[in-house]
Amino acid sequence: MSLDELDNSADAKPEPCYRREQAPARTVPSTVRLTYYDRDRDYLSGEARATAGEQGRTEVQRELPCVLAAADAKALAQQMLARAWAERDTLHVRLPPTRLALEPGTQVDLPFSPSRWTVQKVTIDGFVIAVELKPSIGAAVAGAADGGRVASNSDVVAGTVSIALLDLPTLYPNSPTLLLAASSPTLGWKRTAVDLSFAGQSLSVRTAGRKSVLGSAVTELPSIADTSVIDTTSSVDVQLIDSGRWLLNADDIALNAGANLALIGGELVQFGSAISLGGGRFKLQRLLRGRLATEIAVSSHAMGEVFCLIETGSLQTIGLPVTAVGTNVSAQVAGGIAGSLTVSARAGPIPPPSGGTTVDAEARSSIDQILSMLRQNGLIGT
Repeated sequence: MSLDELDNSADAKPEPCYRREQAPARTVPSTVRLTYYDRDRDYLSGEARATAGEQGRTEVQRELPCVLAAADAKALAQQMLARAWAERDTLHVRLPPTRLALEPGTQVDLPFSPSRWTVQKVTIDGFVIAVELKPSIGAAVAGAADGGRVASNSDVVAGTVSIALLDLPTLYPNSPTLLLAASSPTLGWKRTAVDLSFAGQSLSVRTAGRKSVLGSAVTELPSIADTSVIDTTSSVDVQLIDSGRWLLNADDIALNAGANLALIGGELVQFGSAISLGGGRFKLQRLLRGRLATEIAVSSHAMGEVFCLIETGSLQTIGLPVTAVGTNVSAQVAGGIAGSLTVSARAGPIPPPSGGTTVDAEARSSIDQILSMLRQNGLIGT
């Protein structure tokens, strides 16, 4: 089709040979995101993305219920974007009656750039054929694209779960409450059911949501210590069950705030220095001994006794009835290592209010009722 065919008008009215319009760039998307089902990833949902490289901010998403390879989806997204930008142009020409056979969808060659155009609309105006055209888009060309791969989780064989029951009367002075620590030598962790038995009774609990920092002492703590100052000469080596766990140092300010509190045997200590010896073994130094009224346990240490870091979230609390005091409590986890201990006595019973020079009978009666209710529910001793 030549320029000579474009100079047509009806009723001898002067008309331009052609009229070309272009929509603003802001009306065209700068990015097309195409959602599809990826053939190479077990038909999981995938997304191909094409960008025009313009400064526009318009983004459109198309959902295609079709199975495609990543490269085909990428090519299709690029074609969608190319068509959107190409169709900014609209060309209007007026042709002679010899072009009456033109219909929408017909492709023609014109002396413009681009040269290939597609008929969108045909209108007959007298003996003039008014045609509206859009630039033609070629077939999609497959480009390099990778749908990625499913993020695989490495299979880790669950190791033997080691558990330990901790009895700390100074932390729970009014009711028999135990702490359940649990760890394993392998990566990963999930809560595990633990069966407890005491005084002919049984109780089912679960380990804490996080793995405990649990292990044993491989050297012996000195049996004499000044519990009022930091011991800068003594040390103790501990071996963690999970060698991937780590113990951190703590300065004096952190120690005063309660950092690095741990149970070794029956004594609560704090450590300011933790030197890694490799393989989950640490040398603990700058010790504060006999913390939280556990001075009585300073003189009774041995190699192999339990070591456990006292930290929130890694220990499961287990409340027991008052009748459990003095009884042996054993814990067992399926396929794991059992633990047991004898529940120690708590502080003496809370006496009813008495004495004083001013007596509020109603207040004392209310206090007596509260104490009675707590005793009946096993929350305090009788």
